[in-house]
Amino acid sequence: MRATLTVLFVSSFLPTASSALCSGASIETYLSADVLTEVERASDAPLNGQGLIWQADRNSQQITFFGSLHIYDPRLLPLREKAREALKDADVLLVEQTTEQLQEMQRELLADPSLILLPEGQTLIGMIDDASWELLAEAGRARGLPSPMTARFQPWYLVAALGTPPCAMPDIQAGLTGLDAMVMEDAASMGVETQALEDWRDSLRILYDDPIDAQIDMLEMSLLPPDIESALFASTFDAYFAGDVARVWELSQAALTLVPNVDLPHANKVFDDFAAGLLDGRNMNWIDNLETAAAEGPVVAVFGAAHLSGENGVLNLLAQNGWQITRLD
Repeated sequence: MRATLTVLFVSSFLPTASSALCSGASIETYLSADVLTEVERASDAPLNGQGLIWQADRNSQQITFFGSLHIYDPRLLPLREKAREALKDADVLLVEQTTEQLQEMQRELLADPSLILLPEGQTLIGMIDDASWELLAEAGRARGLPSPMTARFQPWYLVAALGTPPCAMPDIQAGLTGLDAMVMEDAASMGVETQALEDWRDSLRILYDDPIDAQIDMLEMSLLPPDIESALFASTFDAYFAGDVARVWELSQAALTLVPNVDLPHANKVFDDFAAGLLDGRNMNWIDNLETAAAEGPVVAVFGAAHLSGENGVLNLLAQNGWQITRLD
C-alpha cells in the first residue's frame, strides 16, 4: 500500500533524512513464482493499464491527461516538457489539489494537532503487536521521526506519511517536487489557471473517517522490513516510468504476501476497500469537474497515475460518457 500512496498521495510534513536514491533491488526478487504469475496476469487485464499520457475527445472538447508521480525523480523531466507543450493550448489545468489547497492543509493540520495525533495519554505502543511496532518505529526513524513522535500519530496519518520513501526525503528538503507541482509551476508562469478536482478534506476523510481498528489494520499491512520496502519503492518507480500503471497497483497488493504474520484474505479485503475509496470513489467524483471544465475550453489534467486505468478509472468512465480515448505515450 505504501507504494500506491507514493503514486497517489504524499505527505509533505515530515522532517528530512538522508538516504540513498530511489533505486536498487526489485520487489520481484522477493515474491514467489505463483504471486509473480498473478502480478503479470493482473497487470495485463485492466483497461488502459499501460500509458502515462492520454487524450479524451468528445465533439470539439478535449482533455489531455498526464499520470503523475507525486514525488521528484529526474526521469519526470521529459513528462514535464510534454505537459508544458500541452499547456500552450489549454485554458485550464486540473489537479487533485492546488498549491494553495496543500498549503491550507498544512496550516490546518499543524494548527490543530488533534487532527493527526492520538488523544492525550494514548500511543500506538500496545495498540499494535511488538513486531509491528519495531517495523513502524524503524520506518519512522528512516524518515526523521523519533519513536516517541511516531507512537503519538493517528494510524491514518502514518499510512499516508510512510508513503513517502526515505530516499525521497533529501529531495523534499531541497524543494524538488513531483510532476503535479512541476506542471502547476509551469501553468502559473504561462498564465494558465489551475483548479482543483476536489477539496483536500475529501481525500483525507477517506483515511481518517475509518474507525481506529480499521486504521490500525491498514497501518499494519503497510509495514514491511526495510529491504523489502526499499525494493517495493524501486519497482514502483520502474513500473511507473515504463508506463505500466496497472503494475504499480498490482505490485503493491502482491507485497501484502510479504507482510510479517499477515492474514492475507483479510489484508486483501482491506486493500480492496481502500482502493474503492481512494481510487474508484474519487474518480467518479472527478468526472463532472472534468467535463464541466472541458465544456469551456481545452483542459490539461494531471493526477496520480493509478487513477487512469481500470473499469472505474477516469479514462473508462469518460469513455462510457461518449468520449474517444487515445493513448499518446
